[in-house]
Amino acid sequence: MGAAQDPSAPWNQSEPEEVEVEVAVSYSLSRSYTISTNDYNPEVEDDYDEDEDDVFHITVVVPDFTDTNFNQAFLNSDKLGIPQLLSELQDLVKEKLESLKNYPELTAGDKQHKKFLIKKYKNILECATGWNEDDLDVEAE
Repeated sequence: MGAAQDPSAPWNQSEPEEVEVEVAVSYSLSRSYTISTNDYNPEVEDDYDEDEDDVFHITVVVPDFTDTNFNQAFLNSDKLGIPQLLSELQDLVKEKLESLKNYPELTAGDKQHKKFLIKKYKNILECATGWNEDDLDVEAE
């Protein structure tokens, strides 16, 4: 048997068929926001400032965030985290899919484009659904 008939030769190999497999996807993302909170211990510090003629006593309140629950402060803010953004995305995509029902199909190209958009937005909706929030960690910078 010659090399041309050798079953282990690269030119005689075939790619295995694709199979579907369940996978878990985990991202670690972060973003900085400015939020407001009254969950801190105010510490009063005395300071002094002076000009040419006088010395001024200044009382400064410095927040001590040692016991602050930043997770709760973030959740109480108007800022959106990834789960909320995904929910908003789902709502927007559903609206877009609904509006595509009225998309004009004047030509074959219009019909093909509409089909493409529907497939695209259905995929976005599917991909934006089913995420689990494993952890939320909010810290002061």
